[in-house]
Amino acid sequence: MVLELLGNNLEQQFDEMSRKFSLGTIGNIGLQTLSRLEYMHSKGVFIFFRFYLLLDEYIVCSS
Repeated sequence: MVLELLGNNLEQQFDEMSRKFSLGTIGNIGLQTLSRLEYMHSKGVFIFFRFYLLLDEYIVCSS
């Protein structure tokens, strides 16, 4: 599956960090999430969209 080739998801990263993230990491995740939601909204992706944010659906990439 493609997601497996992209690397660890956020749940796996959370487990590797003994299930504790620093305040900076949490802030970074929040800012990136908002940025992606704003982008999708600007492209008209959200007409009516109900979603749940799950840790295992986030991919951790170093860029």
